Amino acid sequence: ALSALYTKLKGTVVIKEPFSRQFIKFTADQTGHIHISGALHSNGRHGFVQELVFENLVDQTFMPDFINNLAAFCAQYR
Repeated sequence: ALSALYTKLKGTVVIKEPFSRQFIKFTADQTGHIHISGALHSNGRHGFVQELVFENLVDQTFMPDFINNLAAFCAQYR
């Protein structure tokens, strides 16, 4: 889905575990930018509560390397 987002520069892709509050969202615009936002939570595991909420804007040229690295990482767990 991220490859299609990069190619078409249209739409939104959300990476999220089922039943989780954590997510990373990628939204493309027609000007060649990718809006990235998300929230990652520790959910109080091990007695610590941590939360990271973020938002950023990147140029589409950053996406191919990210997509390739993400695919290589995921391939380790198949």
